[in-house]
Amino acid sequence: MKDASEPGFDCGNKTLAEKGVLCADYCPTVCHFTFHSNDDCSPGDEYAFSIYGAPKGSFYGNYHYETWLKQNNFPKNTNTKWKSVHVNMNGCTLDIFADINCEDGEQDQFVSTFTGNTEDMGNKTFMNTKGNCSKLEHPAYCVKATRPCLAPEYNFTTTFMTDGGAIKHNDETHTTTPR
Repeated sequence: MKDASEPGFDCGNKTLAEKGVLCADYCPTVCHFTFHSNDDCSPGDEYAFSIYGAPKGSFYGNYHYETWLKQNNFPKNTNTKWKSVHVNMNGCTLDIFADINCEDGEQDQFVSTFTGNTEDMGNKTFMNTKGNCSKLEHPAYCVKATRPCLAPEYNFTTTFMTDGGAIKHNDETHTTTPR
């Protein structure tokens, strides 16, 4: 039985039957990555495109990307217009590849909500609850995330990728680990 504050969906709803529902729109603990054609992830961007959960693979051929292109009458290479990406919450991380085949290379970019340098991990600069906007260094052709959903009420371990490699942080109240 659902609580009054929980979203519910009636299968007889015509809009739901025709368009479905994206559960990530109703679950605040789902990782949400939004690409923008501006440098600062500011709203009002006609080219803003969101992916959820633990996406993996090339934008080309991706059902949601291709549908979005058709709905907006955008060209297939609209992803090359993106200049920034917003990560919605602490613990969500995304590896962005400048290679269409998702192969590791010198132009990969790892984005998360981490906002400090690795020496400052003790001051909790990593505990960003508003998300973080990162400028893209190269075009985004392919992505890989490993953590679709977070459970903030539980303890978990966070691994942050830095220029020097991975760093793990454990905290008594907020820790996360990629699955």
